[in-house]
Amino acid sequence: LSASYADRRGFLTNSLAGGYADFSEETTLRGQVRFTPTDSLTIDAKLNYLDGTNYASLINFSTNADPFLNYGKNFPNDLPRDFKQFDDRNLLESSLKVEWKTDFGTLVSASSFQKSESYSPGDTDFGPIIQPVFFANWVDVNSWNSNFYFMSPTGGKFNWIAGAFYQHRKTSNILQVGMGPLPLEGPFFVDSDQRDLSKAWAVFGEGTYKPIEKVEIAISLRYDEDKRESEDLNALGSYIEKSFTAFQPRGSISYFWTDDLTAYVSAGQGFRSGGFNSLADTIAVGLTDRLFDKETATNFELGFKSTLLGGRMSLNGAVFHTSFKNQQFYFIDVVNTARIVLTLPKTKIKGAELEASLRPIDGLDIRGSLGIADGTIKDGGVFGLNGAPSPNAHRYTINLSAQYEIPLADSLSLKPRVEYERRGPIYYDQFGDFRFPTTDFVNASLTIESEHWAIAGFVRNLTDERMPTFFGANAGGPGSHQFFQNLPRRFGIEVRARL
Repeated sequence: LSASYADRRGFLTNSLAGGYADFSEETTLRGQVRFTPTDSLTIDAKLNYLDGTNYASLINFSTNADPFLNYGKNFPNDLPRDFKQFDDRNLLESSLKVEWKTDFGTLVSASSFQKSESYSPGDTDFGPIIQPVFFANWVDVNSWNSNFYFMSPTGGKFNWIAGAFYQHRKTSNILQVGMGPLPLEGPFFVDSDQRDLSKAWAVFGEGTYKPIEKVEIAISLRYDEDKRESEDLNALGSYIEKSFTAFQPRGSISYFWTDDLTAYVSAGQGFRSGGFNSLADTIAVGLTDRLFDKETATNFELGFKSTLLGGRMSLNGAVFHTSFKNQQFYFIDVVNTARIVLTLPKTKIKGAELEASLRPIDGLDIRGSLGIADGTIKDGGVFGLNGAPSPNAHRYTINLSAQYEIPLADSLSLKPRVEYERRGPIYYDQFGDFRFPTTDFVNASLTIESEHWAIAGFVRNLTDERMPTFFGANAGGPGSHQFFQNLPRRFGIEVRARL
């Protein structure tokens, strides 16, 4: 059993309503039971519960004259709002995994159920203007997932796995906009009661074959089908349905140069289901079609994995090329209180990854990684510009961390830790007009930890770097932008308990 409680008063003041704008309070409970009635049978059950109230819609406003407020240097630490918008949310997750080992292989059944409920009210100007129009939004999601597969015994030249997957997900999204105060009473300017249903299934299989000791060939096949249904119960004739299907092959060849060095090449195709934007949001932004199509990605990768210095160091690297068809792009229209998924017909990303870990002495762990992603829109269709950079992806990222464990007593240790992250330039729109430059972040912590509890003091964003966490280009109309800002430098204490 484990439990956590976080209560953050906030770091950004609200001089109009009083107190802080970015408040947060969350309670989390986690439990796990593992039962092994026989040597061949293992049953693993997990239960997670979260209950919290968090701030919502802390929107900043800007124009073409200075879209990023001097690239974050002029981000305000005071966000005056006449109404403190919030999101009340609770989440329940349960899972059950049964593993049965036989002479013929291993049979696995993994099932889970997730239920989330969210209530978020607010005023429609998202700012300091005192006006009478408010909204209320309830979103409930229930999802059941089942995964069954059978694995052959390992150790031979040929190993395989075969299985099936099923998901049943229901979503209720109620949006009301009307004259305040809360709770709202009709008549409403917007009264949407959208119900979405997804029934998805898949069958899959993978085989690996070692024709010689140093070579392994792997081939996997997967077929997915996702039937989506959507209807606004308050809009006659709004029912719509469509099935999205995809065949996803993947293959790889690995060469084991030594026990500590492996090289590989792989190719494969991935899939993200399509769906429907809400009827109310589609009408609000002036679109005529609610449908957004499935996204597919074809990927080629060449890489290596290695272990060095007698196991004290690992070094892995890869180069890749990914072609997207109908890449999905998320857009927020604040003026119309709408959230829309758009698609870009063709985009391509080429890049490289390098990651390393090192334990030079006992207790000291050093990790680092480098990621490069150069993406380009090849066909922007209606919603993008040909040749523009792919949006919402940093051109490169660098991560470094170091942690040293100092034993103090039996089962008691002191752990100082420092983290550095560099995020390369990022474009926030599909036309290449809004680019934010490179940004550096530093975090540090000092933890006293025992077997059953831990107390940590931390500082996050030590150098107080500011950047958008989301930027909606022209979300308020041409030349008017809205964005969410990251949090400033902050200090705190965390207490964790494990039973």
